[in-house]
Amino acid sequence: MSDALSTACGQILNENGYSMTDMLGMMDDTLRDLKRAKPLSYDDFVESINLDLENCISSTEGGKQHHHSTSEDGFTHELKIQLEKYYAFVAPEVEHGGHCDLYIQQKGKNGLVYRWFAEAKLWGGTSYCSGALKQALGSYATGNENANKAAVLLYMRKKESSTSLMKKWQKQLEDDGHSVTDTSNNGLRFNSNHNLQGDGPEFTLRHYGISVYHQPSRDAEAKKIKKMRKEMRAKIEATIKAKARTSK
Repeated sequence: MSDALSTACGQILNENGYSMTDMLGMMDDTLRDLKRAKPLSYDDFVESINLDLENCISSTEGGKQHHHSTSEDGFTHELKIQLEKYYAFVAPEVEHGGHCDLYIQQKGKNGLVYRWFAEAKLWGGTSYCSGALKQALGSYATGNENANKAAVLLYMRKKESSTSLMKKWQKQLEDDGHSVTDTSNNGLRFNSNHNLQGDGPEFTLRHYGISVYHQPSRDAEAKKIKKMRKEMRAKIEATIKAKARTSK
């Protein structure tokens, strides 16, 4: 920036009660927005998604008391709504070699279209969750270098710790011959590396263990039991009244 332009910018900011320091303090957010809107590379595109997805997951986990009966599709829909704040094209059930659960597409600064998808499962054991892996690698993954990364989202609504369940999942992948790397300190995130069709192009999956188990408080449990008893009493009274009318 030239001295004249810098001076002019500074003057405009000062006239409106701001300083160059205030503007520079916003540069990190501005650069993140620019990186999302016009990524310089496919890796930049995926890096932005990983960061935004972490924040969306954190928000979902923070409201886990509201997810006692939320379905797989329900969790994924909530993440989709949050991601729509950052990306122009976010969709569930997109036809991408099949109906993948979550799909993001963005055009980079170089004009190339970058693609990423996620397959989701509500934890039901390693065999059940293996279905997500088979769908991701067998149906949706491509060898395109601008579409060779994706995610597996595992919603954990079990009393057993999410870290323990993810260890089981990681072991299953390793036992099946898949390479696992970049495991987070808490074990809830890791990558698995694959070659499509056995010896074909490389493909990377990022696995997310999403903790949505919530232990109701004693007060909440007591209210639930009280409500159930009230509903049961009302049904019994209605049945008795119905029988009394019939017997007349």
